[in-house]
Amino acid sequence: MLDFYILVALILFFIGVLGVILRKNIFTIFMSVELMLNATALIFATFARQSLNLDGQVIVMLIIAIAAAEASFGLALIVLLYKKKQSLNIDIFDELKDRDVS
Repeated sequence: MLDFYILVALILFFIGVLGVILRKNIFTIFMSVELMLNATALIFATFARQSLNLDGQVIVMLIIAIAAAEASFGLALIVLLYKKKQSLNIDIFDELKDRDVS
């Protein structure tokens, strides 16, 4: 049973990695990062359950709290970026790039 949960967590994590690498929409990238956080929480919960140790469950609660804070801050940032540029495509957001080519 442990192998099943690890396999599911690995699949979720790699779907998240592919979403971050291949997508151009900021919201989709944000959701992919959240998926990777949930996959790591599943791994910690699986090993905590297997070893009958509560330390992994404490880490899962910490991951959930971090994900909630990231979601609130990230969504607010996405809304502000959309209001400024009217698009969520990451190719548009190049203002921090150095335009001085020497």
